[in-house]
Amino acid sequence: MKFLLFLNDPHFNAYDLIIFMLIFQSIIFCGLLLSRSDRHISHYLLMAFIGSVGVGQLSFFFLYNPFGAGLLSHLFGEMGFSLMTGIFYIQGILLYCYITTLAYGRYKFSRFYLLPLALLLALVIVLPLIWNQLLISFFWRPFVLVSVIGFFVSVIYGIKSLLFIKRYSEQLKNHFCSLENMEFVWLKLFAAGYVAIWVLQTLPPFFYNWAPWWFEQVVMHSAGFLNLVMMNFVFFAGLVHARKLKNIKEPIAESPAENSFTADATNLSELKFALDQRIRAEALYAKPNLNIERLARLLAMPVRQLSNLINREFQQNYFEFINQYRLEAVKAHLSSQEWSDKSIQEIYESAGFCSKSTFFTLFRKHVGMTPTEYREKMRV
Repeated sequence: MKFLLFLNDPHFNAYDLIIFMLIFQSIIFCGLLLSRSDRHISHYLLMAFIGSVGVGQLSFFFLYNPFGAGLLSHLFGEMGFSLMTGIFYIQGILLYCYITTLAYGRYKFSRFYLLPLALLLALVIVLPLIWNQLLISFFWRPFVLVSVIGFFVSVIYGIKSLLFIKRYSEQLKNHFCSLENMEFVWLKLFAAGYVAIWVLQTLPPFFYNWAPWWFEQVVMHSAGFLNLVMMNFVFFAGLVHARKLKNIKEPIAESPAENSFTADATNLSELKFALDQRIRAEALYAKPNLNIERLARLLAMPVRQLSNLINREFQQNYFEFINQYRLEAVKAHLSSQEWSDKSIQEIYESAGFCSKSTFFTLFRKHVGMTPTEYREKMRV
């Protein structure tokens, strides 16, 4: 309780200290990103996002500092003063743009990104007409309501980012056969962390007058502390991991002509059988770094035709499809007397696994034991 009182001390407000730390951090991190010689469009978007967090904290200071709020309200009027909260309407958009740019390798503008700003302008115009005692009891002043709606908009885009990451994961599994191409837990933490921050920032107006004072303070200050952690995490994780992500093409709707190979069930069965036999006979699965584009070239098939055949006829994604052959080959070698003097590493590399972690993860998942345990069991 003493700590919470300290945070709200009128002579030295520790929450103001957090705000200024975030502002200075955002300036430093944006400067470092701008100084990079190998800048990519994703660096500019990350810089814009971090900058928006810093500007948002500066807006917080002016919105809630008695002197700053009074001065700006006098200069710009209540609704003009509320326009300062516009920064909270674009943070979620910047997060979504950054994540999609990392996935596709390029930025693509959408007119839907303008909807939050249109909502902000509509609120500033309409709010004076509907401002009443009920709204005052919750939000005190118009800028509080406009801010809360802005945070809610960013929450929606944050959730949209998390759903996009999930779709991106599935798309990667239709292109690559190694788990190393799918290591983006940091990106999920990035999106989830800021969704949590924005949710926390929407809650305080609804707690006043009925929630315990200490609970209000914990909710209000948790967002600031979490923001400090996330700011550092986002910057360093973005620098270290962003270039490791594999770019994929944006999904394109199939035309009937492109999908015509699925019309004849007999031909489909023959094609499926021929594909399976050729992969086994030539051990195509054993080739390293075998993404779907390379396999399609080896088979002289269009990439989309191969992908659809795997997804619809084998009922698998590309990741599962190729690694099923590799696991079968590994199990055969582990059971074979001919390979009994070979190490586990030699065996899984001969089957096409380039990564120890990918191999052991998949083997334990599908076989239920380690390769060594499986080999001993086969010997018995």
